Amino acid sequence: MNLSAHFDLNPLLNPQSVAIIGASQDTNKLVGRPLLYLLQHKYKGKIYPVNPKYKEISGLPCYSSLANIPGEIDAVIIGLPAEGVLEAVRECAARRVKSVIIFASGFAEIGEKGAELQEELKKLALEAKM
Repeated sequence: MNLSAHFDLNPLLNPQSVAIIGASQDTNKLVGRPLLYLLQHKYKGKIYPVNPKYKEISGLPCYSSLANIPGEIDAVIIGLPAEGVLEAVRECAARRVKSVIIFASGFAEIGEKGAELQEELKKLALEAKM
């Protein structure tokens, strides 16, 4: 299957808006780094931190879920434990997000259960054209 014939990579490589699910104020944690780097490198698009624990991160309003974000979301960075990733990707599909980057372990590398989760994730992403 030629994926480039079916998927536009522009929302991933040149997004106009980025949501970060699991965003953290702690830049020493992996989930704190994407926001830090977007701000440090003066990303020009819209940035939406998503974490129900916070009202604000780095001066930006923090949303409790993707459903609460106004407007279109081109790319989502997911920084959650593996057991929360599938639901986050379902939320992305519901919002018609065009691209998703996942920072998580706990998939095929841990064995059969993780491989099943990974296949389910792949199927969902393909159905949603992510």
